[in-house]
Amino acid sequence: MRVGFVVVGVVLILLAAVLMFVPLFTVSSETVPYDQVYTANVTGFSITGTIAGTLTWSTSSAVDFFFFTCSAVTNDHCSGTNTSTNQSGTGGTFTFNVKPGGAIGGGFIMGAPSASVTVKLAQDTIGLILLILGILLLLIGAATKRKMKPAPSTPPPTPTSPPPSP
Repeated sequence: MRVGFVVVGVVLILLAAVLMFVPLFTVSSETVPYDQVYTANVTGFSITGTIAGTLTWSTSSAVDFFFFTCSAVTNDHCSGTNTSTNQSGTGGTFTFNVKPGGAIGGGFIMGAPSASVTVKLAQDTIGLILLILGILLLLIGAATKRKMKPAPSTPPPTPTSPPPSP
């Protein structure tokens, strides 16, 4: 077994899991006026059937902020609403899982001039590529034999008796 391949394979598998299930990458950061709704279609590929994400919002004064997921958004109109929830205060975070090709949205009616909205998504495609590479390296490392070190050369024999004196 080649330990180096196994270790790198395990590290890639762990990194893939983080990328696939933890929303780390900011895909949108906008200021949304009080009279508009933030909407975005979520594209990508997912082996789990959903893409994990977070929508973080903040305002200068307390508002009632709503959030929804749906099948698609066209001209700020959501079709096939799957979930809808709200939070009150000056900021918060919604955690969601949406199907690839689905959409998310959020906003508030009144109480502040605008809200800062940041959306982060997990990167399933990159995670899947790393998962495949990790599994391959793990299998290669487990299946291949480790290099055998060459046998040390034997030193010349040392004389056991002193040579005769002349």
